[in-house]
Amino acid sequence: MPSSLRLFDIRPGDCHALKKTLPDGRYDFVVIDTAPTYDNLVMNALYAADCIFTPVQLDFFNLTTSRFLRAHLYDELTEQVGKWFIYYTFWQENLAPSPNSVQSQYAAVFEGEFDNILKDIQVPKTPATAKYTQTDKGIPKSIYPDKASVRSQMLGSQRLAAASNRLANLVTQTEARKDEDGNEIFPVEKF
Repeated sequence: MPSSLRLFDIRPGDCHALKKTLPDGRYDFVVIDTAPTYDNLVMNALYAADCIFTPVQLDFFNLTTSRFLRAHLYDELTEQVGKWFIYYTFWQENLAPSPNSVQSQYAAVFEGEFDNILKDIQVPKTPATAKYTQTDKGIPKSIYPDKASVRSQMLGSQRLAAASNRLANLVTQTEARKDEDGNEIFPVEKF
């Protein structure tokens, strides 16, 4: 379902307008990506959502904005609170074992304050993540010839694909299994 410049029309209006316009049963999934703000467009998206996913980097800004969003959900959209989940982005696996790293300290704060964290979904901080998450399409294929895939030869690409597949399986309510070597097998493997 494409976006539209007519979204501007719902800015000053009813925060249920977007939900009213979404066609019932026409799509299995509708992904609504919003700006990290809190205005009527974001409220419309939050109200219309069956699941709300908030990607966060482990830093003060994201902690503050997550607290802000939680307060507004509890105050204005109480029925959506149970549908809200947080997952980590720019995760650095090498810092995870160290309790003194800034990443680990912020993870402890997040996990102490929020009970909705998807701890098994950590989008890694790798060159592959930078490639697949930026909007500049000018990177030559010779630099990043590989797609994000769990079968990629690039470890960063494998980690990104695994995190993406975990999120896809969560949305589709499908459980991943493990093979005899302990590797995840994704029933819904999109990447």
